[in-house]
Amino acid sequence: MPTVLVVDDCEALLRVREALLQRIGFNVVACQNPLQALCSLQAQRPDVIITDYEMPQIDGLSFSLLARACGFGGPIILSTASHTIPAHALDVVSCVVEKSTQPHYLVRAILAEIHNRSHTQLSLGSERPARKGKTSCHASSTQPAFSL
Repeated sequence: MPTVLVVDDCEALLRVREALLQRIGFNVVACQNPLQALCSLQAQRPDVIITDYEMPQIDGLSFSLLARACGFGGPIILSTASHTIPAHALDVVSCVVEKSTQPHYLVRAILAEIHNRSHTQLSLGSERPARKGKTSCHASSTQPAFSL
Protein backbone atom coordinates (compact mmCIF):
# COMPACT_ATOMS: atom_id res chain seq x y z
CA MET A 1 0.00 0.00 0.00
CA PRO A 2 1.18 3.57 -0.59
CA THR A 3 2.88 5.67 2.05
CA VAL A 4 1.09 8.85 3.14
CA LEU A 5 2.88 11.71 4.91
CA VAL A 6 0.36 13.51 7.14
CA VAL A 7 1.37 16.95 8.43
CA ASP A 8 -0.82 18.75 10.96
CA ASP A 9 -0.03 20.84 14.03
CA CYS A 10 -3.19 19.56 15.77
CA GLU A 11 -2.00 16.38 17.46
CA ALA A 12 -5.51 14.99 17.98
CA LEU A 13 -6.44 15.28 14.30
CA LEU A 14 -3.02 13.99 13.28
CA ARG A 15 -3.50 10.84 15.39
CA VAL A 16 -7.07 10.29 14.14
CA ARG A 17 -5.96 10.51 10.51
CA GLU A 18 -2.94 8.32 11.19
CA ALA A 19 -5.12 5.61 12.81
CA LEU A 20 -7.74 5.78 10.05
CA LEU A 21 -5.24 5.51 7.23
CA GLN A 22 -3.30 2.70 8.94
CA ARG A 23 -6.52 0.79 9.60
CA ILE A 24 -7.34 0.70 5.89
CA GLY A 25 -3.81 -0.34 4.98
CA PHE A 26 -1.80 2.77 4.20
CA ASN A 27 1.72 3.18 5.56
CA VAL A 28 1.60 6.48 7.46
CA VAL A 29 4.28 8.92 8.51
CA ALA A 30 2.74 11.49 10.87
CA CYS A 31 4.47 14.80 11.63
CA GLN A 32 3.19 17.58 13.85
CA ASN A 33 5.95 19.95 12.72
CA PRO A 34 6.21 20.81 9.00
CA LEU A 35 9.96 21.33 9.24
CA GLN A 36 10.33 17.81 10.66
CA ALA A 37 8.08 16.60 7.83
CA LEU A 38 10.57 17.97 5.28
CA CYS A 39 13.23 15.74 6.83
CA SER A 40 10.82 12.78 6.74
CA LEU A 41 10.10 13.54 3.11
CA GLN A 42 13.68 12.68 2.18
CA ALA A 43 13.92 9.59 4.40
CA GLN A 44 10.46 8.07 3.91
CA ARG A 45 9.75 8.97 0.26
CA PRO A 46 5.94 9.08 0.58
CA ASP A 47 3.56 8.58 -2.33
CA VAL A 48 1.10 11.24 -1.12
CA ILE A 49 1.22 14.18 1.29
CA ILE A 50 -1.74 15.50 3.28
CA THR A 51 -0.91 18.82 4.91
CA ASP A 52 -2.81 21.25 7.06
CA TYR A 53 -2.99 24.78 5.66
CA GLU A 54 -2.77 26.83 8.86
CA MET A 55 0.25 25.87 10.99
CA PRO A 56 2.43 28.03 13.25
CA GLN A 57 5.92 27.35 11.82
CA ILE A 58 5.06 27.58 8.13
CA ASP A 59 1.72 27.27 6.41
CA GLY A 60 0.75 24.26 4.33
CA LEU A 61 1.17 26.08 1.04
CA SER A 62 4.72 27.13 1.95
CA PHE A 63 5.41 23.57 3.10
CA SER A 64 4.10 22.29 -0.24
CA LEU A 65 6.36 24.68 -2.14
CA LEU A 66 9.35 23.45 -0.11
CA ALA A 67 8.35 19.82 -0.72
CA ARG A 68 8.22 20.52 -4.47
CA ALA A 69 11.62 22.28 -4.27
CA CYS A 70 12.99 19.15 -2.56
CA GLY A 71 11.88 17.11 -5.56
CA PHE A 72 8.55 15.69 -4.37
CA GLY A 73 6.45 15.20 -7.49
CA GLY A 74 3.55 13.25 -6.00
CA PRO A 75 0.10 14.42 -5.02
CA ILE A 76 -0.26 16.94 -2.21
CA ILE A 77 -3.66 17.32 -0.57
CA LEU A 78 -4.12 20.60 1.30
CA SER A 79 -6.49 20.24 4.27
CA THR A 80 -7.98 23.43 5.64
CA ALA A 81 -10.66 24.93 7.85
CA SER A 82 -10.11 28.25 6.08
CA HIS A 83 -12.48 29.34 3.36
CA THR A 84 -9.82 31.60 1.85
CA ILE A 85 -7.06 29.85 -0.05
CA PRO A 86 -4.81 31.76 -2.45
CA ALA A 87 -5.81 31.27 -6.08
CA HIS A 88 -2.35 29.99 -6.96
CA ALA A 89 -2.60 27.13 -4.41
CA LEU A 90 -3.78 24.69 -7.09
CA ASP A 91 -0.58 25.42 -9.02
CA VAL A 92 1.29 23.72 -6.16
CA VAL A 93 -1.10 21.22 -4.55
CA SER A 94 -3.19 18.55 -6.23
CA CYS A 95 -6.41 19.37 -4.40
CA VAL A 96 -7.91 21.08 -1.38
CA VAL A 97 -10.22 19.42 1.16
CA GLU A 98 -12.00 20.95 4.12
CA LYS A 99 -10.78 19.73 7.50
CA SER A 100 -14.34 18.81 8.43
CA THR A 101 -14.57 16.42 5.49
CA GLN A 102 -15.88 12.99 6.39
CA PRO A 103 -12.98 10.52 6.56
CA HIS A 104 -14.20 8.42 3.64
CA TYR A 105 -14.11 11.48 1.38
CA LEU A 106 -10.49 12.13 2.35
CA VAL A 107 -9.66 8.49 1.57
CA ARG A 108 -11.42 8.83 -1.80
CA ALA A 109 -9.36 11.94 -2.54
CA ILE A 110 -6.14 10.08 -1.69
CA LEU A 111 -7.08 7.11 -3.86
CA ALA A 112 -8.12 9.38 -6.74
CA GLU A 113 -4.82 11.26 -6.60
CA ILE A 114 -2.84 8.00 -6.48
CA HIS A 115 -4.86 6.67 -9.42
CA ASN A 116 -4.37 9.89 -11.40
CA ARG A 117 -0.63 9.81 -10.74
CA SER A 118 -0.33 6.11 -11.64
CA HIS A 119 -2.27 6.63 -14.85
CA THR A 120 -0.13 9.65 -15.75
CA GLN A 121 3.10 7.79 -15.04
CA LEU A 122 2.01 4.95 -17.31
CA SER A 123 1.35 7.34 -20.17
CA LEU A 124 4.04 9.98 -19.58
CA GLY A 125 6.79 8.19 -17.68
CA SER A 126 7.67 9.72 -14.30
CA GLU A 127 7.12 13.30 -15.45
CA ARG A 128 4.37 15.19 -13.65
CA PRO A 129 1.71 16.34 -16.11
CA ALA A 130 1.05 19.96 -16.86
CA ARG A 131 -2.58 20.48 -15.97
CA LYS A 132 -4.57 22.47 -18.49
CA GLY A 133 -7.70 22.98 -16.42
CA LYS A 134 -6.89 22.22 -12.82
CA THR A 135 -8.87 19.39 -11.30
CA SER A 136 -10.20 20.58 -8.00
CA CYS A 137 -11.23 18.28 -5.21
CA HIS A 138 -12.80 20.76 -2.84
CA ALA A 139 -14.80 18.93 -0.21
CA SER A 140 -17.13 19.62 2.62
CA SER A 141 -18.72 17.33 5.14
CA THR A 142 -21.67 16.81 2.80
CA GLN A 143 -19.98 16.70 -0.59
CA PRO A 144 -17.45 14.35 -2.16
CA ALA A 145 -13.80 15.25 -1.70
CA PHE A 146 -13.19 15.74 -5.39
CA SER A 147 -14.89 16.48 -8.66
CA LEU A 148 -13.65 15.52 -12.07
